[in-house]
Amino acid sequence: MILRPAMTTQAIATAIELAFAQPGTAPDWVHLFPLGDVVATDGRKWRLEGPERVIAASLLDGRSLPIDRDHAADMIEERRGAGTAPAAGWIEKLEARADGVWGLVDWTDRGRAEVAAREYRYLSPVFLVDEGGRVTRILRASLTNIPAITELQALAAAEHPAATGGKMEQVIKALGLKADAAEAAVLAAVHALQKRCDDADTQVKALAAAEPDPAKFVPIAVFQAEQKAHADLKGSLAEEKALAAVDGAIKDGKLQPAAKDWALDYAKKDFAGFTEFMKSTASFFGKVAPGGALDGNGEVVLTEDDKKTARVLGQSEEKFLATKKADHAAKQGAAA
Repeated sequence: MILRPAMTTQAIATAIELAFAQPGTAPDWVHLFPLGDVVATDGRKWRLEGPERVIAASLLDGRSLPIDRDHAADMIEERRGAGTAPAAGWIEKLEARADGVWGLVDWTDRGRAEVAAREYRYLSPVFLVDEGGRVTRILRASLTNIPAITELQALAAAEHPAATGGKMEQVIKALGLKADAAEAAVLAAVHALQKRCDDADTQVKALAAAEPDPAKFVPIAVFQAEQKAHADLKGSLAEEKALAAVDGAIKDGKLQPAAKDWALDYAKKDFAGFTEFMKSTASFFGKVAPGGALDGNGEVVLTEDDKKTARVLGQSEEKFLATKKADHAAKQGAAA
């Protein structure tokens, strides 16, 4: 795309002479560019087609379009920043009509007075064209009385740095387009992005408003309660399994009753390890008579196996004997 500012020729300026609603006033709406083919008096040709697209590109950055006097802003660019270009008004809105693009102007007090006094009678737009001469974007406009052709040719030959740099370059890069992307491609990408955002917003709102399917979702409180119940049941089954194994080991003479608490704790933590340990001690203790061994006086005494068990458990023989006596007394009471 050739990004050049081009001012209208005298033929264009005549076509967009400011229309006064009544003498001594400044019009609110001004005709910025005619629709269709436009031929300048110096032979240059431009064409405005798809005015809605041109309007969208012109207002892409959301800023009002300035109206200066005698193309002062363009002269500043030629003079590399020298001079000033105070606005006579601001174009706040663009509208596509049957005869082209119109703009709603918010005049400054001075600008309104100048136009009302007919100090200026014409508007000359500054715009961008592509290689085919099609208008792609309106940049601004200028009050003028002398749209001279020599002045226009000089401006048409000057590059317009704002059209290729700054904010637009950042937008093009953010959209993932090539640096030389046409404005139509930029607009299409913006509209596509907006549609995706709108679709996503619609989906989020729909999900927020919809009732969850009870066949697919459960409240978190219910889920957590189920988890706890499962964990409690699993722990209860593990304890019952460990208790049965320990009682079986004691009954088979593989474990002394005094070691029951230790064995139960071991079995609950590592049932497989406890089972293997019991296999290795299958004939270590021998059968244990109910209540333990008795001497000639009927007193409970420690057998050699009992003493070995006490040493394995790290207990004194006295403590181990006391446990056996208590166990014997309990069994005797139960038998009575």
